[in-house]
Amino acid sequence: MSSPVIKAYKELYIYVKPYKLLVFALFLLTILVAPARLMFSPILKFIFDEVFSTEKPYNVALRNLHTVILVIIGITIIQSIIQYWQIYIQSVITQRVMNDLRVRVYAHLQKLSMEFYQRWHTGEIISRLSNDITLIPQALNSILIDIPLSSLMLLGALGYMVYLNWKLTIFTLAILPFIASVVSYLGNQMVRVTRQVQQRFAELIKLLEERISGVHLIKSFGMEESEIFKFQKVSRESLEASLKSAKIIATQTPIITLLQTIGLLGILWFGGLQVLNKSMTPGSLMAFFTALLMMVDPIYSISRSFNTISQSAGAIGRIFELFKVEPLIKEKPNAIAVNSIKGEIEFRNVTFGYSNDAPVIKNVSFHVNPGEIVALVGRSGAGKTTIVNLLMRFYDPQEGSILIDRIDIREFKLQSLRQQMSIVPQDIILFSDTVLENIRYGTPYATRQEVIEAAKSANAHEFIMQLPKGYDTVIGDESGIRLSGGQRQRIAIARAFLHNPKILILDEATSALDSESELLVKDAIIRLMQGRTTFIISHRLAFVKEANHILVIENGEIVERGTHSELLAKDGIYRKLYEASSELNST
Repeated sequence: MSSPVIKAYKELYIYVKPYKLLVFALFLLTILVAPARLMFSPILKFIFDEVFSTEKPYNVALRNLHTVILVIIGITIIQSIIQYWQIYIQSVITQRVMNDLRVRVYAHLQKLSMEFYQRWHTGEIISRLSNDITLIPQALNSILIDIPLSSLMLLGALGYMVYLNWKLTIFTLAILPFIASVVSYLGNQMVRVTRQVQQRFAELIKLLEERISGVHLIKSFGMEESEIFKFQKVSRESLEASLKSAKIIATQTPIITLLQTIGLLGILWFGGLQVLNKSMTPGSLMAFFTALLMMVDPIYSISRSFNTISQSAGAIGRIFELFKVEPLIKEKPNAIAVNSIKGEIEFRNVTFGYSNDAPVIKNVSFHVNPGEIVALVGRSGAGKTTIVNLLMRFYDPQEGSILIDRIDIREFKLQSLRQQMSIVPQDIILFSDTVLENIRYGTPYATRQEVIEAAKSANAHEFIMQLPKGYDTVIGDESGIRLSGGQRQRIAIARAFLHNPKILILDEATSALDSESELLVKDAIIRLMQGRTTFIISHRLAFVKEANHILVIENGEIVERGTHSELLAKDGIYRKLYEASSELNST
């Protein structure tokens, strides 16, 4: 095996090691089940030589027949019991290893910085937690059962064949490699063609997914006929690959059957000569054939197992690759736990870029007293959201420092720092759970009455009570009741009320709402802001007029600052943005 394969399984062994007693028990059961299966070959010899033989008296032959039947029943019962425990213990090991690994991967993902989630696609992460991890049971099954059992079966059958007739064994071993090499060549050819079929089919599915999700764009440009032509072309390529595969299968099957028949006839001819020469009994020849057939499946099983192990090594490597990613944002060993803060915030000469050579914000400095409202305004991409991301310490600045209550936020424990804040974003995330649990998210020990009071403060109680099960109604993006944009925003505001933060972040919290919803949301937000240091990001500048500080961000720099009236009097960028926003709202 190659070094990457060995390395992957060394890493996996760490998760198997806690269950080493179960693994040992599994090996013992495997050692017991192999002889039980091999026993049918000598039993067959006994039947032909001691039961069906014309030289034996009827009473003796009948007694031998009854004895054989009882022995077969006993062996079958014992083998069934062993197989039950073998399958059960193997399932316990693989499922526990999968669970341990899945939990550890998820825990590691929770600790990674936001930078990781910007670089990695969600689909890729999910694939490693679902598709890749499901290959582990197959690999462990091959290592713990298939290879040991097949090896014992192979050695046992071969040893018994030598015991029956060593000459016939040598003859058999002389012709089998030729047949096996031809079958292996045809099998490899089939693997290559199968991969082509899978690749073509994957391209077809990819095209189908993209076009169905983009049907609005297709119809907008009247591209239906063009898309049908493209799909027909890709589908035809997939069909041609499948037909090629079918042709190869149709050719290979009779060739393999012919080779196997020729091989068996050769062995039968040589063995028949041994029987005619009295060197073997008919029972020994039948037992030899049975042992030979018992070797076929273990050979294929070992081959399949090594293929499975090699293929699964790639998936295991992809899983463990996640553990090699270190979080960029780390706590200091002596980090301070934040129990409560006043809400004083200061940015000192902060420069930050998602890559070191392209700063998003440059030399940003400002000071906010506890309870004050700060509005960050500017065009899209100016760096407004980056500022609040730095405040929540999703990233660390390359230069400068950020202070809360005159302490650098890098001195705080991450979880305790973020527990002092709440964010109401534009795109509200609701989990597939009840309304109660969605509001309680972030404050898990809140009582039902506290949740209801928070919902009332957020103007959400009335519509919640109209849902089928009230606060116990399941909502979310994937299942349950779908809520309108305004309702989702009020759930998020209720969540913030319940969390009761000292620092509140409103990121486009009122955008894309109808007039009625906007009034309810604004009313709730005004109550929510009272007594909290608040950051507002909004393109609707009418919403920021009451802010104590308005910071105009342009190309990552604060180009204007002041109150609403002060900035209007300057006749600068803010006034132009405000007038444009007013004209847009009036239309």
